[in-house]
Amino acid sequence: MAYLFACLGLLLVGGMTALLLSSRPSLAMKIGSCSAIIGTSALLLTLLLLLRKMGFAASPWEETLLFTRGIRFAYDLASLLFLLPTALLGLIAAIHSIGYLRDHDAKRSGFYWFSYNLTLVAMLMVPLLRSAPLFLIMWELMGVASFALVIFDWGSADSRRAGWIYLLASHAGAAFLILMFVTDNRPLSPGMCWLPVVLGIIGFGLKAGLPLLHVWLPSAHPAAPAPVSAIMSGAMIKLGLYGILRFVILPGGDAMLQCGWLLAILGLTGALLGIILALSQRNIKTLLAYSSIENIGIMTMAYGLGVLGVVYKMPGMAMLGFSGALLHMFNHAALKGALFLGAGSVYRATGTLNMEKLGGLMKRMPWTGGAFAANAMALSGLPPGNAFLGEFLIYAAAFNGVINGHGPLRTLSLLCIITLAIIGGLAIATYSKVISAVFLGEPRNDCARKAREVSWTMCGSTLALLLLNLLLLGLTPYIMPMFAPLLTRLIGGTSTAITVTDIALLLTMPSIFSLLLIGLSAAAIRWRQWLGVHREDAEGVTWDCGFAAPTARMEYTGTAFAQPLLDAFAGVLGLRRQIQRPETLFPDAISADLQSQDLALSGIWRPLFRRFSSLAIRTHRMQSGFLHAYILTMVLALVVMLVWGMFCHRLDQPTTAAPVVTEEISK
Repeated sequence: MAYLFACLGLLLVGGMTALLLSSRPSLAMKIGSCSAIIGTSALLLTLLLLLRKMGFAASPWEETLLFTRGIRFAYDLASLLFLLPTALLGLIAAIHSIGYLRDHDAKRSGFYWFSYNLTLVAMLMVPLLRSAPLFLIMWELMGVASFALVIFDWGSADSRRAGWIYLLASHAGAAFLILMFVTDNRPLSPGMCWLPVVLGIIGFGLKAGLPLLHVWLPSAHPAAPAPVSAIMSGAMIKLGLYGILRFVILPGGDAMLQCGWLLAILGLTGALLGIILALSQRNIKTLLAYSSIENIGIMTMAYGLGVLGVVYKMPGMAMLGFSGALLHMFNHAALKGALFLGAGSVYRATGTLNMEKLGGLMKRMPWTGGAFAANAMALSGLPPGNAFLGEFLIYAAAFNGVINGHGPLRTLSLLCIITLAIIGGLAIATYSKVISAVFLGEPRNDCARKAREVSWTMCGSTLALLLLNLLLLGLTPYIMPMFAPLLTRLIGGTSTAITVTDIALLLTMPSIFSLLLIGLSAAAIRWRQWLGVHREDAEGVTWDCGFAAPTARMEYTGTAFAQPLLDAFAGVLGLRRQIQRPETLFPDAISADLQSQDLALSGIWRPLFRRFSSLAIRTHRMQSGFLHAYILTMVLALVVMLVWGMFCHRLDQPTTAAPVVTEEISK
């Protein structure tokens, strides 16, 4: 529709205008923010209307927007479902950015809004493109534009390093995707049909943050501005899952068995390692980045269960698995976006994200602290949070595999159940650590002691996402039928005993129970506040062994809170302990420091980066500075390509066997 292109054009023109007005930061801020807010608002309304049309009404599976000269823009239900988080978080993060950029690199607001709008345009174009070359170009543009946002604070060495790692991961993913499209369009032997599937999972997995491919997430999220982190974690990494769904799962093929097992195992590994590594972090945004790896693992696990349900002719398991993945995608987008925006509010109020230097912010930032705590508890995957509904369907898919599966599938399904239960417990511990270390207790530093509530644009955007999560909790049973056309296509159109209507009914009771529990909790909190207001204060001495007033030295730090659990996973985390024990009866200082390391980074990627760096230094000698040497190199490369092309042309000639002439011999 023309409305989609108009919204994208508004974003692009507004960003370019803000860049041209960089010398006037206030005007660039107004134009950039207004274009982002108006463009994403109109786009969000358009997407909701199209979703209502594609999901609930009888309409074709796919509708073409533009088709000319081999360029094709089209949308279907899968495209719209993955476009929705981008538009929603693009709108909320744009509102949050107004307060976040105030007195914080405001002079570069023109560059920020240009990169911000360009990133949104690229992210919104990716699900609409149907030709491989344009898809790859837009995929690369998305990586380059978001790279500019990651290094927005380019004066910091950590930001430059994070941006470099992110750029390498983006280009590596694009290289694997090129190989996927090339191999997918060439005839392969039956034993090599798995190659495009593996290349696609690696290429899109680098963007999604699958295990061993998550190299950029722990560094890019702390470096990028908080609104950018909200979009990248809530929407951009989901485009990696969209790519797997669009180009790996939906086409089907002979390698779906290997695909299902690979996705399920990667999901199990990523979910468990992500939450374990999140528990050991001190930086709030680094912790949330590893939590994103955990949730991407949960969705990938659900993908795997869905694909295996299709392969093993278990449509009920497939329906539950794919439903859980899509529902958890929506819930995670809203919840994780709210948490990153809350972390940005904490940073703007205190100037730090180190949990060990914070504390006591709930009294100073009640709206931010309350919204952060509510969203964090909901993301843990336990009731009454809305993330529980998606994980409830994944549990149901795994139980279906245990009951109806056989052999290895039953074992895998049982492992999924156990892993989800462990993840839920560790997630509660992780977010309890963040809430207690950052918002409860007494301030440990002057930066926390002097903190005040942030502006209404920052606080209001976080509360808006909290309200959205409550709406998702109550409206999920009514939203689920919208997924029906996509789910029917994913399971191959086969009839199943479990329909989307049955899934909606299955979610009705947990949804109602969760809303009642939230209502009772809110009433209890309000009653407790009323008692405090109407109670008469009385003064008296403290009990004999007590104290007159609490101090920060009497409370647990985040490290101390998580230390027992970290010791249980010391082998996975590679813990290094630095302990200063008390030497006298009344010591002046004691300390305990636990430092974990990501074994995927330290054991695989850093050695690989060092080898590539040494190779690049050696090849640097080829830059002699002589023009004749460069021309000679170009001529030699051209000759080699011509010879290779002629040789390959001969190999690719179709070989036709001579016709076999048979004579009938009559006796």
